[in-house]
Amino acid sequence: MRKIIALLITAVFIVTLAGCGVAGASSVHTIKVWASQEDQALTRVLVDKFIAENPQYNVRVELGVVGEPDAYARFSEDPAAAADLFYFPNDQLRYFVSAGGLYEVQLNKDDIVSRNVAGAIEAASLDGELWAYPATADNGYFLYYDKSALSE
Repeated sequence: MRKIIALLITAVFIVTLAGCGVAGASSVHTIKVWASQEDQALTRVLVDKFIAENPQYNVRVELGVVGEPDAYARFSEDPAAAADLFYFPNDQLRYFVSAGGLYEVQLNKDDIVSRNVAGAIEAASLDGELWAYPATADNGYFLYYDKSALSE
């Protein structure tokens, strides 16, 4: 999971910065990142690592606490103040696209598609267009229990 998060953050940072034309720029550019409370520490480590390994982007990251299920609700409160990078469940994709909250993925699209299973690409797509970077290919919940204490 760490590798997936690291790759996702790196890819989105590069795409975001490339889209802004800031490579080699001298001014500091701020990127807002939302992550769940549980992922704050890991996200901070990955963000700091990206910044250290890519000083040419001269980026500062504002890290906010917004979990995946709350992404669209927080976005819809004030789209202009929303994060640039965040996770959200695929059932919110249509809302984000309709609200103009996502850009269609075009840069490195073939590479992204080739690195993910079909189900993950389908979950990140709407009407045949890719709108998000797949982070996982699962959407399952698991229940673990001590069968010596509970019966089936």
